[in-house]
Amino acid sequence: MRIGNGKLDAAIIEKLINANQITAKEIDVLFWIARRQDAYGRTFGVKYYDVCTDTSISIQEYYNCISGLEIKNFVRVINRNSQQGWDVEILGNIFATSQDDKKRYLNINKDIFYSESFINLKANEKKLLIRILLEKRSNNKAFFMRIDTLMNWIGIDNIQLMNSYILKLKKFFQINLSNKTKGKNSLFVIIPNYQLESILNRTSYSIKAFYFKHKLKCLCRQYNAPYDETNINDILILLNQYGDHLNTLEHIIIDTIHEKGSLEPKLINYIMNSKLNNTTSLIF
Repeated sequence: MRIGNGKLDAAIIEKLINANQITAKEIDVLFWIARRQDAYGRTFGVKYYDVCTDTSISIQEYYNCISGLEIKNFVRVINRNSQQGWDVEILGNIFATSQDDKKRYLNINKDIFYSESFINLKANEKKLLIRILLEKRSNNKAFFMRIDTLMNWIGIDNIQLMNSYILKLKKFFQINLSNKTKGKNSLFVIIPNYQLESILNRTSYSIKAFYFKHKLKCLCRQYNAPYDETNINDILILLNQYGDHLNTLEHIIIDTIHEKGSLEPKLINYIMNSKLNNTTSLIF
C-alpha cells in the first residue's frame, strides 16, 4: 500500500496552464491539497484554517478557491459534512502502482511551491514557473526556450507583458538572452541559479511525512485532542522508527488519543516497544 502521493499528472499541469480563468490563489490551494493526497488523489479532512494559514488567504477566499477548482473540474469535494474538514479529490491524479509512475508528472513536494515568493506571484507567472520545471529534465543542464513559446503556453501576445513576467522569474532562474535577436523570437537560456538549485531539492518533510502529519491533525480534531508541532514531529519520528509496523502503530496512536484525549508520543513509544518485545519473546 502506497502512503502519500507527491505528484501532479502532467495532463493536470497542462490543463492548469491552459485554464485562462484560474487564479493564483486557486493554484496555491490545489498544490496545498496535492501535497497531502493519497495514492488516489484524495485528501481527507481539509480544514479551511490550515489552508488559509499556509497560503495567506481569507476564509472566503478559501471557499471561492474550492468552488472555482470544482467548476473548472480540477477537484471534487467528496464530503462537505465532516466537522474535521472536507474530503477533496484531485480528479485524474492516480499514482497507485508502478505503472502509474510511468506517466509524466511534476513532483510537487518542493518547498518552492509553498514559499512566500511563489505565493506572491501572479497566476501567469506561476504557470510559467510550473511549466518550466515540468519541462526541464536536469538541474545541471542549460534549458533553452523562445519567448514566443512561453507566450503560447499562457495564451498572451503582449511582449511587454511577457517581459514583465520574465523579470519576476529572475527571482528563481538565471535567465540570459542567448542570441542577438529581439522580440518574440528571442531565444533565452534558463538555468537554475545557485539558490534555486538548492531550493529545487529542498523539502521540509518527505511526502509520507506530510501525509501522516495531516492525518495526525485530523485525528486530533476528531477527538478534540490538543497538539502542537513538537508532539506532531515526535510522532513522525516514531513513524520512521517503526516503519515496518505502521498498522500496529496507527492503532496505538488512535487508541491513545481516544483514551488520553491528547497526543502522547512517549506513551505511544512505550506501548509500541512493549508490544514488539512481547511479540519477539513469543517468537524466540
